[in-house]
Amino acid sequence: MTTPSGGSTQAGGAWLSQLALAAVLAAWGRAGGAAFGFMLSTMMDNSASAIFGAVGLYIVTSILGAIDSIGPIRYGFPAFYSGAWADLFRRADFGGDMWRNAIVQVPYVIVFVGIAFWWFRRKDITS
Repeated sequence: MTTPSGGSTQAGGAWLSQLALAAVLAAWGRAGGAAFGFMLSTMMDNSASAIFGAVGLYIVTSILGAIDSIGPIRYGFPAFYSGAWADLFRRADFGGDMWRNAIVQVPYVIVFVGIAFWWFRRKDITS
C-alpha cells in the first residue's frame, strides 16, 4: 500500500500497535521519576515539593547522563534510556535500549515505592 505522496504505509493496524507500544515504553521510561515523586509526596506537606523534586531528578539525571566522562554509571540513571521508545519508529523493532529502559526502571520503582509505603505507614495521619 502506498500513500498519495508515494511512501509506503504499514498494513492493517500495525502502526496503531506500534504507537501503543511506544506510549507504554515512554510512560514506563518515566516510572522511576514518578516513583520518586510518589515517595516525596508521602514525606512533604505540599504537593509542589514532590512535583519539583521529581522534575528535578529527571533534569539532573538527564544532564549527568549526557556527560561522557562520568563513565558507565550514567547507564543506571533513570532518565538515560527514556528516549529509547523512538527507536520503534526508526527501526521498527524492539531493540536493546528499549529493554534496558524497561529494566533500569524496576529497581527505582521498587525502592522508591517501598520507602513511600514504609514512610506513610509510620505517619500519624489522624491529626
